[in-house]
Amino acid sequence: MTPPTYALRIEREFDAPRDVVYRAWTDPAERRQWFHFNDEWTIVESEADLRVGGAYRIGWKAPDGRLWYELGEYREIRRPEKLVFTCRFDFPDFDEGETLVTVEFHERGARTLLVLIHEGYQKAEHRDQHEQGWPGFLDQLAKHLAAAATSK
Repeated sequence: MTPPTYALRIEREFDAPRDVVYRAWTDPAERRQWFHFNDEWTIVESEADLRVGGAYRIGWKAPDGRLWYELGEYREIRRPEKLVFTCRFDFPDFDEGETLVTVEFHERGARTLLVLIHEGYQKAEHRDQHEQGWPGFLDQLAKHLAAAATSK
């Protein structure tokens, strides 16, 4: 018998065109500016080989000084509408296996509806932690997109 897995789904609309939101997710330099839970975390590394089978790696420095890493492989890339990648963590005391993240970018005129599905969690508590964490990342993305729009 296969053990159950857990998933989450989050939707968020952004005041930016779809290609701009997609680029923020896929360009390592842009992702370095926003891909963190809150401003107490610092991004120390952001690498991506944006092709199917290519790897990505993101590193953060926590407020307590510890380093945390997320890494994975791109499974599907459909610019600018969809991004699918595996996700595993090199975090202290975090024993979750590999999960799968699907990010869909739906055009809504000059706005973008982002649908994020993160699935394959072995533990409900890890799914719940990410369900609480992803909104912080998306808040950071919204701030990044707003700042980029005003600097034009």
